Amino acid sequence: MERPPENVIVFFNKLAGGGGNEEKISSISQLLSSRGHNVEVIELTKKEPSRLLSLQNDVEKWLILAGGDGTLHQCLNQLHSHSDEYNILPLISIFPIGSGNDWATERGYPTEPKEWVNKVITGEKKDMECGLAILSQNGMEKKILVWNSAGMGITGKVVEKLEKLRDQDRAKANYLSLALKQFLAYSYPAFNLKLNGREVIHHPLTINIGTGRQSGGGMKLFPQKKSSGELKCTIIHKPPLLSIPRLLWNLYFGDISRLKNTVNCFCFNELSAVSEREYFFMEIDGEGYQTQRVKMGIFQKKFCFLLPRQ
Repeated sequence: MERPPENVIVFFNKLAGGGGNEEKISSISQLLSSRGHNVEVIELTKKEPSRLLSLQNDVEKWLILAGGDGTLHQCLNQLHSHSDEYNILPLISIFPIGSGNDWATERGYPTEPKEWVNKVITGEKKDMECGLAILSQNGMEKKILVWNSAGMGITGKVVEKLEKLRDQDRAKANYLSLALKQFLAYSYPAFNLKLNGREVIHHPLTINIGTGRQSGGGMKLFPQKKSSGELKCTIIHKPPLLSIPRLLWNLYFGDISRLKNTVNCFCFNELSAVSEREYFFMEIDGEGYQTQRVKMGIFQKKFCFLLPRQ
């Protein structure tokens, strides 16, 4: 077992999970210091991104991202957007304190500082792959790394509303209540999907793409069998009212891929989507993006993570 680098930088998203995690971050710092590490804590809400970007090609640092899926998404997209294929990024770990911690939870990261340090410091280094979404709008392309999941249809509409509310009144930005309101008013626009060279048109409730088996704070939105080298896709069609309880039960406790009449689940290498609307909103790792077209596949460059001991 190779010891992780002595120099540790903790990027702390103070707003993750509604805030109030300062004591946990202090505990992590003290526990790592007692193991001989030099720890620096940087609040993401206060520091310029230049401090994060300075870690490119710095293999003598251990980067710990303290936050949720959104923090992972923002930080590693920031690093990726300012690097090229020759950049070597530091060793990365996640301390899950966000509202949504699906990526970290699925890979076994504990939420309590003492257990986290004990398991991660003796853990395994592993190259991890992610998805890549290429968004096209007005002739311009934007490349976004997808670490946990991406969603279109009602998923995009909910995140569009969430982002507006976060700017106005964060207390009203409740995902479940917004999802219910959007479900009752949703108009089911058409999406033209091109999947591994084959075109098909759907009028879905939602189209969700993932790297793992869960999303949305614990929903088992994807097939529960493990897969490697491909992305997972779940298309949920308009459900009959009587089937909604069964759909919700399988989302949290079962395997949604068994609901053959309402759900299509599959793995893919490459997928593109266009809506009948001029623009549509996408959710990627909890963040919202407006686009006219999206193309998705596996990102070829891998990031090295220190995963917890199982």
